[in-house]
Amino acid sequence: MEALRRGYALEHGLACQLQEHARMAVYQEFRARVQDLAQRHETNAGILLTKIREMGESTPAFPSSPQRGRNHWERMSFDLEEVKNLASAYLEMSGRIDRGDVRELLERLRADAEASEGDLFHLVARADPYAVD
Repeated sequence: MEALRRGYALEHGLACQLQEHARMAVYQEFRARVQDLAQRHETNAGILLTKIREMGESTPAFPSSPQRGRNHWERMSFDLEEVKNLASAYLEMSGRIDRGDVRELLERLRADAEASEGDLFHLVARADPYAVD
């Protein structure tokens, strides 16, 4: 099922990027919130991987290369863009799926992505775009 593989690749890539960006965060409060977001998306990647395996499909392997940024604001902006892309991808994929259980899963994951979008929006709004790490 291509939608599940794509969702897994996007979730896993986002989780890796968020983990990397959390390690680079200067302030503990930001670091903790970004780590929580990374964990949310790693959990979602695991859910997708389990579903892929349940359907008898092979485990996808996707390299992850997090986007770098000059400072926390730019990294959070990259993450916000990625999570917006993820939510859009889930919306598009769920509209083309006939299996009800897979469509419901993609819709639930889209809701998670939209929640992350709100969280990241607040982190971007609180970050200083001119700060130097």
